[in-house]
Amino acid sequence: MKTKTIFNIFIIVFLFVSCEDSGGNSQAINDTLDDSFETEVKTSGSTQNGLCFVDQYAPDEEAITRKLDIIIVPDTSTSLKEERESIANGFDFFLNTIPNEIDYKIGVILGHSGKSPKSGRFFQRDTEPLILESALHTIDDITDGLYRKLKSPAGDGFSDGGEMGLYSIDNALTNNIEELQSQGMLREDAALLIVFVADEQDICFEYPEHIQPVRDPQRKEPKAMAKYCQDEAGNFIITPQSVLAKIKEVNGSRPLVLGGVIYTNKDSMPINGENEIGYGYKEIVELAGGTNIDLATGDYGDGLERLGKLAMSSIDPQNEFNLKTSNIDQDSIKVTVDGAEAEYTYSSELNQIILTEERSPFSVARVEYCRKKENPLIATQVVTGGFHTCAIYKEGTVRCWGQNNLGQLGLGHVNNIGDDESILSEPLLAIDEKVIDLSAGMNHSCAVLESGKVLCWGDNSKGQLGLGHTDTIGDDEDLSLAAKLNLGEKAVRIYSGTAYNCALLESKNIKCWGENANGQLGLGHTHTIGDNETNFDYTPLNSDVLQMDISTISNHTCAALVNGDVKCWGNNFYGQLGYGHTRDLGDDETVENIPSLSFDYNILQLGTGFLHTCAIGEGQKIRCWGRNAVGQLGVGVVDTFGDDEEVSTLPSLALSEEMNMKTIATGTNHTCSIGVDHKVYCWGLGFLGATGHASTEHIGDDEEATLSNTFVSIANAEFIQINGGANHTCALEKAEGKIICWGQNNSGQLGLGHNENIGDNELVSEFVQLTEN
Repeated sequence: MKTKTIFNIFIIVFLFVSCEDSGGNSQAINDTLDDSFETEVKTSGSTQNGLCFVDQYAPDEEAITRKLDIIIVPDTSTSLKEERESIANGFDFFLNTIPNEIDYKIGVILGHSGKSPKSGRFFQRDTEPLILESALHTIDDITDGLYRKLKSPAGDGFSDGGEMGLYSIDNALTNNIEELQSQGMLREDAALLIVFVADEQDICFEYPEHIQPVRDPQRKEPKAMAKYCQDEAGNFIITPQSVLAKIKEVNGSRPLVLGGVIYTNKDSMPINGENEIGYGYKEIVELAGGTNIDLATGDYGDGLERLGKLAMSSIDPQNEFNLKTSNIDQDSIKVTVDGAEAEYTYSSELNQIILTEERSPFSVARVEYCRKKENPLIATQVVTGGFHTCAIYKEGTVRCWGQNNLGQLGLGHVNNIGDDESILSEPLLAIDEKVIDLSAGMNHSCAVLESGKVLCWGDNSKGQLGLGHTDTIGDDEDLSLAAKLNLGEKAVRIYSGTAYNCALLESKNIKCWGENANGQLGLGHTHTIGDNETNFDYTPLNSDVLQMDISTISNHTCAALVNGDVKCWGNNFYGQLGYGHTRDLGDDETVENIPSLSFDYNILQLGTGFLHTCAIGEGQKIRCWGRNAVGQLGVGVVDTFGDDEEVSTLPSLALSEEMNMKTIATGTNHTCSIGVDHKVYCWGLGFLGATGHASTEHIGDDEEATLSNTFVSIANAEFIQINGGANHTCALEKAEGKIICWGQNNSGQLGLGHNENIGDNELVSEFVQLTEN
């Protein structure tokens, strides 16, 4: 079992190549289609026939690296003899799996100290080739050659048998690089795989303080460490960090994977001789994003799967596909990989198809879909601020109404709109570009423009407009001359909290700015950003973002990652971050150092309330956690969840077990969702009519949120989008793009020309008048 599994490392990573899907050459597809959607053409491109589209994603042959250099760095101690022989004997399993088109080379660099002439050089035992090459040697020759190299390699008495893999590979890349290249390795157009094999710690790694070193009967390790790993002052000059930096320097932008076959768990490690955890190798592999496989166990499945995914992610075949049109008929979607139907999820938030399993770099993915045939929508998006509301019209123009004390409506004055006049009494906002996304904070608003820039207006007391000052914008000037934010790359979505924002960028990274008292920007400090600077750092998530959310009055931030996990940071007084404690996160640690929340299904969408959070995962089930004083979590009690328990153990809400849910929205203390039936369901705070039930009774505090007690009866209409403000809610109607709002209306935020609350003692029925007709 051990032999076969160790070699699965190599089996997986031989596919470690570099390719990019090209969006060009669409004419080749068009020529082949001949008005049909049947084609075997192996090129990337897109074609349209009426309302239907076919997008094809194939590897760009010129971008594929079909060369692989493999360097094995073994500990040469006699205690590892059995494992090295297993590797040599099992290598034919790996070789017979490599496709013929892969040009691979294999070299062995022994883990020797600088006193050994073999340190940092490729090892040759007898008459076998120095470098084993698929282009020159048969599989039998390569297998025999590797057996000779690994069975009984030369030892290094000075380093206690040869336990200096970090030093030796650093020596190779620092002092012997030209020699290695002249021998045919480290090719400029080849991917690189380095695998460390050891049953002890590397001598150049200082033991962790809490670890008692194993006995060193020869007492040679301290001398080797002092001579080759440290400077005269005793500072380490050979470390996992320095060696990895050297590897990356030499390898450049080419694909790179590091793996380790070492002991990783003291409980499973055989108590024999000098066996110990492979510290040093463990750290460098983890720093490189690779995977360490436990030498002590025969079950390496999980680790190998992780390593395979890491290798394939570096290949980066496209697994998320942006559709060419919105308003998709989801029943028309068909996805295939190499002609076989493939499982996928559809994100309406991003209008993306996402493959459930990553595809191989040589595969051809094909996405077919059709646009619904519907009447043009009046509006395409509605967002709710603290006490104001904004909408994007189908043309990309914007109108805002409600509270305007700080210019959050962007009209050049501070008069409320919609409380005693029609919202049509004021013009559309003076924005000179098409708006593609919109958000609203407590007293400010932001838009993503067609150019990818961001424009914000309203309250700026915390630098939330990102302009390098704290002057309010929109209170005494319209937006025609307002400064736009260039975030260094195109923004695709914008999210706003109480007095801060985060933008999701084209690269799937995020940048945040504004108030940061609770670490809600995720930068590892609590300094406000945007009040005196206009260049913002990326929030270091260390993962691509699928979707994120910040509520209008929230001071915490959550992001759904492309791997299905969630990260949350910022205010955590009620456990709204979901980590089982109430400490703020992101205030003195960056987000990359915050653990992910993993659930039993991938999370697709999030909603962050004032002090609570909700998530929808695959299967359209809802989970909520955080503060629960009025039932906003929908679980039938008012206990807080997430403050002292992991939220991954929480059950799904009853209503989402009865019916799948499409989208989630949160207000201060209420939560709403749209089901697959396109109806609205709300629970939590009943005061002010926020839930729209013609009642002020809370829902979810002493009874579970179900379909029957959360259903909001709205004029027999269907809805596709919902958004929660402080104490009001707005929804976008499906057929025509009409908007309807309910809840608190003290500032005209419902857009009805009066300031009476709606939904507290009457059903929700009146739509906002968006046009003159």
